[in-house]
Amino acid sequence: MSDIQSLMELLKSGNPNQRYDACEQLRVARQPLSQDAIDELSLATSDSNLDVADAARRALALHAPQLKLDAVLERETEGQATTDTVAATRTRDIMIGFFGWVLFHNIYFLIGIQFDFFASNVGFLILPFAIALLLIIITKKVWIGVGSAIAILSSAVLWMSFGFPFLAFLFPFPVGMAFLAQ
Repeated sequence: MSDIQSLMELLKSGNPNQRYDACEQLRVARQPLSQDAIDELSLATSDSNLDVADAARRALALHAPQLKLDAVLERETEGQATTDTVAATRTRDIMIGFFGWVLFHNIYFLIGIQFDFFASNVGFLILPFAIALLLIIITKKVWIGVGSAIAILSSAVLWMSFGFPFLAFLFPFPVGMAFLAQ
């Protein structure tokens, strides 16, 4: 198997470092690249690793300057759409976590006050945190957890800005305001 063939095989490796090295070695190859090698580099321009994709574009620029990179740009646009979708999904999950936490914590608190849970056991204040943590672990929704963490930190900052102690974040904002003001 020739050096070019082995480098083409490395372009299919699961290791991004090997794919990057293969692109770089193909770029500096002194012999002209076969059409198969050009095709493999074209595919590599849409690699999930941005460094590999960039290295493949540089290699193509040297070995196939006549190649119109329209197909490459089209694949990049599709990749951008995928990236946009991932970003939108993460943003949605963060918002679900944030507002889900605010609603859940306030409703839980109102029910707790109604049935006098907190008078008998302060541990009931910690229960929503445990429930939220378990739900996040079970569903494996990290970004929802990030949204919940942002809501909890925001609550702590709001309480401290109103002059309450740090542990006031155990009380939901804004419903807990009336409770703590008594």
